Amino acid sequence: MIFLVQSQIALATARIVQILSAEVNKDAWISVLVSGLIIQFVAILLWLLLKRYPTSTWYSLLSSTLGSFFGKTLSLLYAAFFIYLATLEVLSAAELLQYWMLTFTPKFITIILVTLAAVLLARENISAIIRFYSFTIFFIFLFPILATVTYSNFDLRNILPIGSSGTSAILNASYESFCSLAGFIAIIMLYSETEGSSAQKLRTMLISNICSICFFTFLIFSASAVLGPELLKAAKFHLTFMVRDVTLGLIQRIDLYYVLIGLVFKIISCITFLYLSASGVGHVFHKNQHRKAVHYLGFIVVLLAISSLFDGKMINNFVITIFVAIIPSLLLLFTYLFQNKKKKV
Repeated sequence: MIFLVQSQIALATARIVQILSAEVNKDAWISVLVSGLIIQFVAILLWLLLKRYPTSTWYSLLSSTLGSFFGKTLSLLYAAFFIYLATLEVLSAAELLQYWMLTFTPKFITIILVTLAAVLLARENISAIIRFYSFTIFFIFLFPILATVTYSNFDLRNILPIGSSGTSAILNASYESFCSLAGFIAIIMLYSETEGSSAQKLRTMLISNICSICFFTFLIFSASAVLGPELLKAAKFHLTFMVRDVTLGLIQRIDLYYVLIGLVFKIISCITFLYLSASGVGHVFHKNQHRKAVHYLGFIVVLLAISSLFDGKMINNFVITIFVAIIPSLLLLFTYLFQNKKKKV
């Protein structure tokens, strides 16, 4: 559950600017709640597919379902998709550091350092990664606790009247929020690696989604109520901007604490997606040894992040939807129509 929550929150915090768009603005927190219902539905579809292959990894499931050639081809496409997400997280971390702390440090240096930190842990097995995630879980609690300090500037009028943005804008932002919380796709690598019945695993998936949605809704709601409509449009990093002037006695510059916590989240997200990508490449080329693939995939992430051709601000939601929702749904339909339950290849 910790792995899933960390994976979702890390990706979501990088997408707050897109969700708090000019169209939906103060009603963005409603959009997050609506997207939560969609996420739970997609999670159930994933569970229905994964429980038919309880001992297979995601990539062996693809080969078992589609055959060796098409399965490995789709495995490489998923690996490329996860590298795409990892690169977005590295760029987001570099931009945050450069904007708020390391203004005069060349961007490529922060890109290399963030990627290196992710590679060092992504090369380990899933148990070691989850132990690290468990160690950093207290940051998740620290984030909203620090946010409540800003409630001295809370103004309920900033979010009233509720729903005034209109149904269309709220639903559009819900789609954006769904793509932001797409980190729950990490379950595809955890399902066969964890103990428990299929019902217990479903319960864990749904609870982790609820935790992530509540956490994200609280942060979006706080930013909307504290900053107000005008600052929501002007601010670049809303959560950090929200605490920029707050002090707690001897504790100064709370915004820098926010930056550091946000950096931890982004490194965690990069670790997750690097591991998922390396597992796919390892399945195809390295006899399921992901460790061999992590190093050169990290190098690819650095090249993509440095390249001027890669625009970190243009996140293709349609691509995310295809890999997170459409392909698993089609695979589920395929297995029910054409195949009986199979064992691990």
